[in-house]
Amino acid sequence: MQEMERCVIESKHIIPIFTKDYFKSDWATLENVMATALDPAQKNRKLIPILLEDTVLPLRFTVINYIDLRDDAPREWEKLVESIMLE
Repeated sequence: MQEMERCVIESKHIIPIFTKDYFKSDWATLENVMATALDPAQKNRKLIPILLEDTVLPLRFTVINYIDLRDDAPREWEKLVESIMLE
């Protein structure tokens, strides 16, 4: 858990892949809660979530912009690259 915390703090971005299984994982929940705590208003875009399959999003993610790759749309891939490249 301490190593996960260190990685979340030192990483420029955390990119969770939203699937049904992702939201069943306690470790994934811990990781995204830590990342959200570091940037709750998403000003620095620490958390860049990707929606990969249809799933019910927890309330905390309904207000965060995510990259929707369910249909593999080229524009969404461009948004992902742009989000990662922003300083």
